[in-house]
Amino acid sequence: MPKPRLLFILKAPIVGRVKTRLAEDIGEVRALAAYRSMVEHLFDNLASCWPFEIHFTPAEDEDLMHSWLGPDHPYFPQPEGDLGHRMARATAGAFRRGASSVILLGGDCPYVTPQLIEKTARELENHEVVIGPAVDGGYYLLGLNRPHARLFEDIAWSTETVFPVTLERVKEEGLTVKILPTLEDVDDLQSLTRAEAYMGKPIAVAE
Repeated sequence: MPKPRLLFILKAPIVGRVKTRLAEDIGEVRALAAYRSMVEHLFDNLASCWPFEIHFTPAEDEDLMHSWLGPDHPYFPQPEGDLGHRMARATAGAFRRGASSVILLGGDCPYVTPQLIEKTARELENHEVVIGPAVDGGYYLLGLNRPHARLFEDIAWSTETVFPVTLERVKEEGLTVKILPTLEDVDDLQSLTRAEAYMGKPIAVAE
């Protein structure tokens, strides 16, 4: 069976535009450094083993993305709209380009390992949806075997209701689902400290 395609849903690394909650604790420059470190950690661990696409915002910052992650990758600018609209468009586009299944990932959860992606791929052979809930009530991963726009509609993004409402939508659509272990996004100083311990290095060090 073909491998799922990873869809990295990312923001361009711009001071003041990423990890704004974390920036309240450690400042915008260090929050940007943490974001860059986490994305690079995920990208280095996953992109060499799986087909992938990078979906980025703002759309005008493709050159910045190239200089950050490298120019020779499939980049797609995210459209205007909320996160749900942008993820739905990324998903639909990937399937149009021939993906057999997709796994959406952000840049906030450094605990996503190659082994977890392999488990997700296996679960997608028997389930229509695979979802990884985050401690804060969102989700860090969403795997799909075909587009399901309803899963992204009318969601209060960045709130504790994201995962339960998404799961409710899954059930309303009559889809089979596998729930992965709960992991923690990095959103504040405490979660950053835990992530740095896990990664074995400080990750909020500005260049």
